Amino acid sequence: MNLKPLHDWAVIRPSEAKERTAAGIYIPDTAKEKPQEGIVEAIGPGAFEEEKKWRKKTGEKKERRFVPTTVRPGDRVIYEQYAGQTYKIGEAERVLVRERDILGTLPAAPEPLQIPPSTTTSGPTELAKPLVEPEAKRVPMVTAGKKTAITATPKKKAAKKAKKKTTAVKKAVKKAMKKAEEKTVPVKKAVKKAVKKLESKKKAVKKAIKKLAKKAIKAAAKPVKKAKLKIKAGRKAMKA
Repeated sequence: MNLKPLHDWAVIRPSEAKERTAAGIYIPDTAKEKPQEGIVEAIGPGAFEEEKKWRKKTGEKKERRFVPTTVRPGDRVIYEQYAGQTYKIGEAERVLVRERDILGTLPAAPEPLQIPPSTTTSGPTELAKPLVEPEAKRVPMVTAGKKTAITATPKKKAAKKAKKKTTAVKKAVKKAMKKAEEKTVPVKKAVKKAVKKLESKKKAVKKAIKKLAKKAIKAAAKPVKKAKLKIKAGRKAMKA
C-alpha cells in the first residue's frame, strides 16, 4: 500500500457487501447496503487536540496535547456508515476515515475451512471423525440391577449451590420474622390492657357526672317546692 495517511486518518479496506439475504434471496448491486466494517491497512501517527470555540473567541492560547492513534494496521473495525471518503486506488476501493469516526474493533474473521482431499483408506477423515462428548457431559448407561453415578456438569453444581444458599436465606428470614412476632406479642397485650383501663376510667367518670347532675337538680328543686307551697297556703287564706 503506497498511500500513507497523515494525522489521525486511517485507510480501511471495506468488507464485501452481502450478496444474499438470510432466506437465500440474491441482492442486486443497486440495493446492497454500504458496508460499515473493514480492515485497517494504514493509519497516521496521531493529531493535536482541536481548539475549543470559546477559546478562539476570548483569544486564550493553550498548548494543544498530541493524541497518538490507538488503532493498528490489521485491526478489523466498525465505522460510521456515512463517515469518511471513498477513493479508488488502481482497481481497489479504499475508505479514508478519521479515528474518532471508528466505533470499535472486532475479532479477526475466521479463516475458511479447508477440506482435506479424499483418501483411499477405509478409515474416516479428520472431518468425519465421530464426535465425543467431554467427560463432564457424559451420562453413563444404567444396566439392569446396577446403578451408576451420573457426573454432574459445573452448571448443575453451581445451580445446586445457589439453591442451598437461597434455602438458607429463606430459613434465616423465617427465624427473624418469628422473633419479631414474639417481641410484638407482649407489646400488643400491654396496649390492650391500657385501652381497657382507659375505657373503665371513662365509665367511672360518666357515672360520677350523672350523680352530680342528679344532686344539683334535687338541690335546685327544693326551694321551688317550698315557694309553691307558700303560694298555695296564701291562696287558701285569701279565700277564707
